[in-house]
Amino acid sequence: MAYRIPSFAGLPLIRTLALRAGARWGGLDVSLFGQNLTDSHPVVFRTRDTNASDLFFSHTVRPRTLGITTTYRY
Repeated sequence: MAYRIPSFAGLPLIRTLALRAGARWGGLDVSLFGQNLTDSHPVVFRTRDTNASDLFFSHTVRPRTLGITTTYRY
């Protein structure tokens, strides 16, 4: 007898890429970072205000983000 594993239809496969590289000079730490470098925008889920509302909201992952972090320790 074969059993089927229930699944949720419509759940997207989410693939993102995040990188961070840094260096330390004395008390200074400097890091460059990137999040969601593939800039994917899958709809993770949808919601609405009320059951009677025709206004839906789509939710996704954060868009591509690039930045720098610096810290000085004395």
